[in-house]
Amino acid sequence: MSDLDELKVEEEIAFSLRVRALCQIHGDSAEVVANDDGDGDAMRQYENVRKEVLEIAIKLTDEAHRNAALHAAFDFCMKAKDFAFATIIADAITRVAVQEQIAEEYGEYYVLSKGDRRLHPTLRVLMDTS
Repeated sequence: MSDLDELKVEEEIAFSLRVRALCQIHGDSAEVVANDDGDGDAMRQYENVRKEVLEIAIKLTDEAHRNAALHAAFDFCMKAKDFAFATIIADAITRVAVQEQIAEEYGEYYVLSKGDRRLHPTLRVLMDTS
């Protein structure tokens, strides 16, 4: 592996870790949004962080790092009960192990279809987003 390739791998790892750190650091604002306790500041902070982590995650070229970042972003959206974005993120997750973990953790909201190997929202999500 060349030095350039090693740098690219290190950069992917750093960006994936940044996404996870941002989601963890700002998890409180997501929970405030979910509980509708905020005065707008929490919503703005949540939306800014959501935008940043999604922009980073979709640019990752390594499937494992991208899926790890998307999983963190998915968890972040679920903390905020932002099912619309969580569903979009769930559709972008391609690794079966991550899909299975989400289906296990959020089985009330998402199921993994055996036919197309995709995460699909349950009726609960559809009812909560309408």
